[in-house]
Amino acid sequence: MPGSLKRCVPAVDCPKDNIVRVLNTNLLGAINCAQVVAKKMIDSKVKGSIVNLSSIDGIGAFPTNLSYNVSKAGLDMVTKQFALELGQYQIRLNSVNPTLVMTPIVTNFKEGLLIEKAITARTPMGRVAKVEEIVGPILYLLSDYSSMVSG
Repeated sequence: MPGSLKRCVPAVDCPKDNIVRVLNTNLLGAINCAQVVAKKMIDSKVKGSIVNLSSIDGIGAFPTNLSYNVSKAGLDMVTKQFALELGQYQIRLNSVNPTLVMTPIVTNFKEGLLIEKAITARTPMGRVAKVEEIVGPILYLLSDYSSMVSG
């Protein structure tokens, strides 16, 4: 289908338009959001926290997933850069890097079982995470309980 994203293709075959679209969404979109929110926080003298949702694929490569892996690795560095620069304003940035999470998109994967097995083999708990299991760490990072956690 023209214009659709190709999933699970080897890096050497990954179309440039796929890479650009994923980077625009996962990386540049997050940078834009952080810039807008941080500027408002600085102007309003609001202390607080921004949390990016990254992935274990930003920490270690996963086969046939070039665009996503690169976007999430970049997001982790963006988080560190913003954390470094915004600390003086008492604005913290962190990213959460979950494993595969059972969202509607994951539930509808056509490859399903093969992807799930490959990912859970690399996951210490050996299973796909539930959305609720990711919410808790995000709430912690947004709270004052993590007032010295940044980057």
